[in-house]
Amino acid sequence: MRKALMLLCVSLAATAAGHALAQSNYDLEQARLRLEREQRDQDARDTEFNRKRAEESQAALRANRKAVEELLATVRTLPVLPAARNPLIGKWVTEASRQPQPKADSAAALFSMLQSGGCKVMFSDGVARFGATDWSMDDADGDDNLGPVTYRGKGDLVFVLPAKGMEIMAFKVEGPDRIVEQLSPNMQPCILTRVPQTTTYATRPRPPRAATAQTAAAAAAGRPDLSGVPRAFGGTAAGPAKQGPKSARGQALMASIPPGSLLAKGVALHQSGFEYQEALPVLQAAARQTPNDARVHAFLADTYFRLGMRTEGAAADARARQLDPTVFEVFN
Repeated sequence: MRKALMLLCVSLAATAAGHALAQSNYDLEQARLRLEREQRDQDARDTEFNRKRAEESQAALRANRKAVEELLATVRTLPVLPAARNPLIGKWVTEASRQPQPKADSAAALFSMLQSGGCKVMFSDGVARFGATDWSMDDADGDDNLGPVTYRGKGDLVFVLPAKGMEIMAFKVEGPDRIVEQLSPNMQPCILTRVPQTTTYATRPRPPRAATAQTAAAAAAGRPDLSGVPRAFGGTAAGPAKQGPKSARGQALMASIPPGSLLAKGVALHQSGFEYQEALPVLQAAARQTPNDARVHAFLADTYFRLGMRTEGAAADARARQLDPTVFEVFN
């Protein structure tokens, strides 16, 4: 009798354990299915969000394109400005490039980033030359002739129409040695000041940057100063991204980069490992060649930040986001 009771207890315990295991497996399966549903729902929300962002970006690009075409149509009706009456003929540098830079950890530095806008992107810190029939930029990449230009004027406005690259620039002439670019996307005017005809990139007026403890430590360690750099650009981890973008949008943006283009060369240097100094002049040249390609400005922003050039990085970042709010998917 006792043996039968013991067998019955063992059987009941085994049955209970079996039921508990089955319930546990059921609960686990339900949890897995719930997570799958939640992931599908999240993926659907992400897809819809990205679709709307892409639509908004395309709508903004179409509106910008229409505005540029209308401006070009109006400007082309203005009289051609002969060289003898063209106040732009000569060499120029941005006024910002002649001013001491604020310390990187000050509030003034942040405000400077927001103010500099497209000025640094358009003219970098080089020497722009406007000739009678062409224009050029002398910067870290060398003295690069950017092709033919025509000039048209109205009052104190002079419009520059390059044959390639950017389609139009507009300057307000405030004096014989000071002009203000009117179309760059910034909070403050992009001001250029005249320099002597003998000025080159190597001899341009440029005060030294204010040194900080971070830059000194970075220089001693033989690496760029990344203190204060946004996490989206690597933060204090100076290494480049070794993997390509994971998002479908990012992969599409990268796949459509023309092989052999300046952008392709700049990206290759950027991603090869600490070649940011070499990538910088290539990407700057790419920005002048294709100024409306958001990818150029995104990689330029990342390069600037990694080199500790936060003012320039913020300007390129703002330009990239203006052209395409989704462009930074290339890093995601």
